[in-house]
Amino acid sequence: MHSAPSVSYPVGPTRGLGLVFLALCAASLGGILLWCYQSDSVGARQGLGLLAWGASCALAWRSWRQFASGRIHWNGESWTWELPASDVAGRVSVSLDLQSVMLLRWQALEESAVAAVPVWLWVASAASTPDWLAMRRAVYSRPHSA
Repeated sequence: MHSAPSVSYPVGPTRGLGLVFLALCAASLGGILLWCYQSDSVGARQGLGLLAWGASCALAWRSWRQFASGRIHWNGESWTWELPASDVAGRVSVSLDLQSVMLLRWQALEESAVAAVPVWLWVASAASTPDWLAMRRAVYSRPHSA
């Protein structure tokens, strides 16, 4: 059995992910406004609802802006996350696969590396369309056997 070829692929927040967050914020605002419209009187509950909506939308925006970015590289045996300061070896597992986008869970191999906790990486086909199929093969492949 052949393993996937080496590939280097950009990771980071995409415009599509930002639009998903924006659509969710707009839909939830619509629900709150409908609740206010159907209520006999608008009071503290609706105010708290709007406050919670604002906080959750701000958190979604902040999370999108701070999404991990860089490049991940598969050499046929191991994964490396290429960051501006250094390269970090780790493991990748697929958490969500929607064919044209994937949410990957990155776990550094060394405790003193970038993060001892898992990091979520967003990968989209639009980032590097020619390498997309190679990237998909790589995340599902096993390393070369010695």
